[in-house]
Amino acid sequence: MKLNFLETREGMKMDLNEFLKEHGAAKKLADKSGISPPEISRLRTGKKKITFATAAAIEFGSDGAIKMESLLDDQHDRTIAGFIRANVSQ
Repeated sequence: MKLNFLETREGMKMDLNEFLKEHGAAKKLADKSGISPPEISRLRTGKKKITFATAAAIEFGSDGAIKMESLLDDQHDRTIAGFIRANVSQ
């Protein structure tokens, strides 16, 4: 099943690499998140660590297809991201 830029299947976890497989997705993500395409490439390859703020921008830029928690290495940051989501969506 091919997913377009704004679609995800119910319950499907999408990571940055999976999201960027679609042609043009990096440009769309860059435009919406404010992160430059070269920076997205560095984040994707692991050459640059994804910060909390960058993870938030990617979640926003992907219209929620990529969750912050899936991008963050630190358990404390993942917990905070989940807490924010739970309390903002209410």
